[in-house]
Amino acid sequence: MSAGNSASLAVTLEGTGPWTLTWSDHNVWTNATATTVEENVTSGTHTRTTAPLYATTTFTLTAVSANGCTGTTSGSSTVTVTPTGSPQITGFTPPSGAVGETVTVTGNHLGTTSSGTFGGANGVSTFVTVVDNNTLRMPVPLGATTGKIVIYTQEGATATSPSNFVVASVAAPSGLTATATTVSNVLVTWNAVSGATSYKVFRSNVGANYSLVGTTAATSFNDSTVYADKAYLYK
Repeated sequence: MSAGNSASLAVTLEGTGPWTLTWSDHNVWTNATATTVEENVTSGTHTRTTAPLYATTTFTLTAVSANGCTGTTSGSSTVTVTPTGSPQITGFTPPSGAVGETVTVTGNHLGTTSSGTFGGANGVSTFVTVVDNNTLRMPVPLGATTGKIVIYTQEGATATSPSNFVVASVAAPSGLTATATTVSNVLVTWNAVSGATSYKVFRSNVGANYSLVGTTAATSFNDSTVYADKAYLYK
């Protein structure tokens, strides 16, 4: 079936109703399985109408009961969904952002998107959340650079944004303080920076070049490689 249309699943029931039917709906694309229950089914030749919007789904009747009695079941049906058109990106918001921020991508026929990149076709890949056939959500990945947003569908099609997404640089944190907690430890703290996923701490002996002493996702770092009676600078 084409995306957006419906399919009918026919079931033949024996005995005396009304029946309760339990289905296992397995989305082949996401590998997720949902349970659907139909109650008060009164016809022995029951038809279930379903419309999986974007992904092929296998429907399996897993249980049937009537008047407190449980029956036996058999059979399943796979509904194959085909795209109704080529994917297209028409825009995205915000137009720029830092690593970790979520970008909302809009367009047409995006429902089967499986992955995406920032910075063009050879850019950095990121996770994609499909909201509906016209909307995606994509976090800016670590290492992303300014460039086009590209998405890839499970059918092998691609779409590229009409304009560049600008990866905003993250400012250095403010409020940096360094406090000696013991003769061999210095606690360095700072204010959080929006969009930052990690921080690099650099240290210098007075008069010497700075060197990296640690990386952390927190807003503090304990430097345990210092010596007594020495002065240090941090940034």
